[in-house]
Amino acid sequence: MIGIRLPLFIFIIFLIPCSATAEEGRIYTLDELLSIAVKKNQSIAIFMANLEASRGAVLSAAAYPNPEIELGGGMSRPVDTGGSNGNYSIDIGQPIEWPAKRLYRKKAAEADVGAAEKDIDAFGLELRTEVKKAFYQLLLN
Repeated sequence: MIGIRLPLFIFIIFLIPCSATAEEGRIYTLDELLSIAVKKNQSIAIFMANLEASRGAVLSAAAYPNPEIELGGGMSRPVDTGGSNGNYSIDIGQPIEWPAKRLYRKKAAEADVGAAEKDIDAFGLELRTEVKKAFYQLLLN
């Protein structure tokens, strides 16, 4: 979280003057600045992408493992007869998991979704806090 604060603060510093110069003489309310900060912040898009990836991991965790097929072949020479023969094989297998392994894998993936949602909430609160601090510092100066 500490590593996010400096880029966030720099973003806010550049956001407010750029918005103010976009329309000279325009006065922004705190709600407008908060809305602009949420819409223009690239980190929120990254957090949302992480959330979608976590949701995809839940689907993957709930799926049964795929069957496996192996093909093999080659030449071999029998010891007792001296001729050469070809060897070919096909193996088909279906992994069978331990009981409840898939259930716990799905629960872990769902916990990751919850953590990603909490990360978005925490970042949103921090973003709003930084915007409000910058807003009130401008009002007081």
